[in-house]
Amino acid sequence: GPTGNDTFLEFDDCANLGGIRWANDWDVPPAERTDYDVYLWETPNDAPPGSGRIIASSTLRQRLGAAPIESISSRYCPSGGRTLSLEVRLVSGDPTGDVLEVLNYASTIEYGQAAYSASTPIVDSTSRGVLAVGALSSSTRRTIAWFSSHGPTNDGRIAPDLTAPGSYFSSVYGNFSGTSAAAPIVAGGAALMIDAGLATRTSPLGDLMRHTVVDRGPAGPDSVYGHGELVLPDPPAAPLDGAASVFNPLDVPLRVLDTRPEKAIGPDELIGAAWIGRILDLPIVREAQLPPDGVTAVAVNVTSVGSSGSGHLQAFPTMHAEVGGSSTLNIDSTGQTRANFAIVPVGVDGSISISMVAGGHVVIDLVGWFETAPTERRAGRFVPLVDAQRVMDSRRIEPIRPLRSGEVRPVPLPTGIDADEIDALVVTVTATGATAQGWIQILPAGADQAIGTTSTLNVTPGETAPNAAIVSTGDAGVIVTGKFADGGSAEVIVDITGYMTSEVAPESTAGRFVPLSPARSYDPRTRGPSLPDGAAIAIGAATSGVPATASAVAWNVTVTEAVLGGHTRGWALGRERPPTSVLNWTGPFSTRAASAIIGVVDATAIFQITAPGPQPGAGATHLIADVFGYFT
Repeated sequence: GPTGNDTFLEFDDCANLGGIRWANDWDVPPAERTDYDVYLWETPNDAPPGSGRIIASSTLRQRLGAAPIESISSRYCPSGGRTLSLEVRLVSGDPTGDVLEVLNYASTIEYGQAAYSASTPIVDSTSRGVLAVGALSSSTRRTIAWFSSHGPTNDGRIAPDLTAPGSYFSSVYGNFSGTSAAAPIVAGGAALMIDAGLATRTSPLGDLMRHTVVDRGPAGPDSVYGHGELVLPDPPAAPLDGAASVFNPLDVPLRVLDTRPEKAIGPDELIGAAWIGRILDLPIVREAQLPPDGVTAVAVNVTSVGSSGSGHLQAFPTMHAEVGGSSTLNIDSTGQTRANFAIVPVGVDGSISISMVAGGHVVIDLVGWFETAPTERRAGRFVPLVDAQRVMDSRRIEPIRPLRSGEVRPVPLPTGIDADEIDALVVTVTATGATAQGWIQILPAGADQAIGTTSTLNVTPGETAPNAAIVSTGDAGVIVTGKFADGGSAEVIVDITGYMTSEVAPESTAGRFVPLSPARSYDPRTRGPSLPDGAAIAIGAATSGVPATASAVAWNVTVTEAVLGGHTRGWALGRERPPTSVLNWTGPFSTRAASAIIGVVDATAIFQITAPGPQPGAGATHLIADVFGYFT
């Protein structure tokens, strides 16, 4: 509408105001707020606004601490031959960028938005933990009720968030109608989600509620039905079936999801950039054409591309883990591309879910899967190396030169192991000193046709990028290659922590994988101080369901709030510290995650921080550990 120090808005009839506010000042200090006063005028018809009499006003002092909202609480109707007008008067402050929202329940107001649009403060919240609820009609439960508020918000966001039936019988109220009826349905649904352990914190719970809907109205989210009608699925079977399993490596990695429209792979409904907090359900057993029965977990490489902001991605078994209870990879800044390996148990309908807290696009490459194995097996068991081996380091091990763009370099097998008993290697690949943007890929030797179809990690100049992988040795071993812009290069390090057995290995029940519902095993941000350079800490996985007899654990290790760059080593309790690393990061104040399969003794592993600074102990950081399963 119009602007100026004094603005008059005319009502068609009565005025019943729910508030006048300017949302852009809500989170600023009082001294920086704009101060407005509002006056309700009754003026003879056809007379200039402000020529009658003031019948109500609100003159709160925003510069003295009042919230940026004015309110005239009573209902007013004009006398015969007269019209009501609302005057908004600038008292002090800079109005640049202010958008004043006026909520009127009684009649149309001049310069109004769409009918039934909502602008009360809580409905317009940008918090992912706040849900604005619309109401469906009582007759069909599939069309919007006449009284339900519409969006969008003044800054263009979707509103409402979701809808629910707006009329039903209540033992307290009898026939209960309105958005006052729809909102308790959503609150009840949220309580059931909490009770099932599917979300416990506000923002993840809000994300899950927006996800658990059936689309109504036009395809996709809209400002009438929001994301859709809340419809809870059947209660998840509990607990997750933690069956002992063996690994089946793919001959070459298979891309099962790429949400970028120009490279689209996967279900149509998942294609396109995800909004911050969106949850994607990927029926990976079906998409990868895996056996319909017996698949317990999948080994995947998850890559975030073109993120909408900083945050994280969480991969978890559909309907069998807490949204927000763990993380898979972390994003420091908008537009960043990062990858991380993960062993993810499969959930309902053979699906895994991805919580896109950082937004943007996601790419998922499948490297193998685990199938149930209740008895002794030869193949597919994990054997951790007693001492992890660094088999490639382009800085120190021949050939001592960076990996050039397009170069293919063989990766030596671990020493002291019968090569015939190895079906796949469990490795950590680290890139540093990159001269240009690019990617690195580790894959079976001889699989030249697969070069460039997937990636293991993405590199950026100035960063050190690690990632784990399980890579089939095929008939000729393993190779590493890369592609860098402008013919660039990068230093590459490959550490071997163990291997998956082949059919010629002896039969045993040891080394089978048991998937667990992903859970946070250690978070020092709630338990203790940050770790300085050189500090080592023992982290037990028993609280996550790992028995004392386990030989290794599938961890996801995250460093956050790192003051300086550095790396982390991990090894079994009571063993010698290895020369290898499980996680590298570049400071300052970065967040980085890496998966690792680390041997344990009594369900415990040791993690040591190395982050040297100008003074001893300067490189303080927080280390977070999530558990996805264990090996017998």
